[in-house]
Amino acid sequence: MKCLKCDDKCETCYGTSTYCMSCSNDKYLRNDKTCQSNEELNGTCLRILADGSGCGICNKGYYRNGKGCSKCEKECLTCNQKDKCIICGEGYFMSSTGICKSTTTIKGCKGEIDKEYGCRECLTGYYLINKECSKCGNKCITCLNEKECNKCEEEYIIINKECIHYSNINKCKETKNNKCSKCSFWYGINEEGTKCNKEIVWWMIMIIIIIILIIIIIIIIIIIIMINYIIKRKEKKEQEK
Repeated sequence: MKCLKCDDKCETCYGTSTYCMSCSNDKYLRNDKTCQSNEELNGTCLRILADGSGCGICNKGYYRNGKGCSKCEKECLTCNQKDKCIICGEGYFMSSTGICKSTTTIKGCKGEIDKEYGCRECLTGYYLINKECSKCGNKCITCLNEKECNKCEEEYIIINKECIHYSNINKCKETKNNKCSKCSFWYGINEEGTKCNKEIVWWMIMIIIIIILIIIIIIIIIIIIMINYIIKRKEKKEQEK
C-alpha cells in the first residue's frame, strides 16, 4: 500500500489526510478530528486555556468543540452543542420542547414574545398552550382549550362547552348570552338555558276556562230570557181568550 502525506495541520492522520489523530505542538485536536491553532480562535474564543492548549470559554454564539469553538445554529444566542440552544437568539423563543423557534410561527399572541417564556397572553379567539397560541374552536370567542368554549358568537348556545346554533335546539326561537331565551308556545326553557321542555301554560288554560264559563253563562241567560218570553207570551194569549 502507498503512504500519503497527512495535512500540514496533522501530526498523524488516518484514512484521509485531514482526519487527524494528533496535532503538532502549536495546535490542538478538535472533536471533528481537525487541528486548529490558538490564532484561529480569535473571534470565537473568550478565554484561552492557561497552557495555551485551546479554548476554555467560547464567545456567545459558539460552543466548545474539543479544545476549540464551533458556531452555534443561527437560532441560538448560546449553546452547548451545535443544535442544543441554552438561550435563543433575536427573533426566536425557547419552545416547550427545548427548541428555539421563530417568533413568526406564533399566531394570535397579545404583546411581546419572550425569548424564554414565549407568549404569555393570547388574543381573543385564541388560547395559550405550551408557550404558544392556538385558535379556539368554530364559532367560539373565548376558550380554555380547543374543546372547552367559554363564550360563543351571537345566536349560539354553549352546550357541553361547545357552540351550537339555536336552530339546532328543538323549539328554541331566540338566544341571549349564549342561552336559549325564548321557546315555542307550550314549551319552556330549562334552568341551564340549553333546552326547551314541553310544559302546561296555566294562564292560557285559565283564560280558556274563563271563556268557556262566560259562554255557558251567556247561553244560560239566553235560555232564561227565551223561557220567560215564551211564558209571558203564553200568559198573554190566555188573557186574550
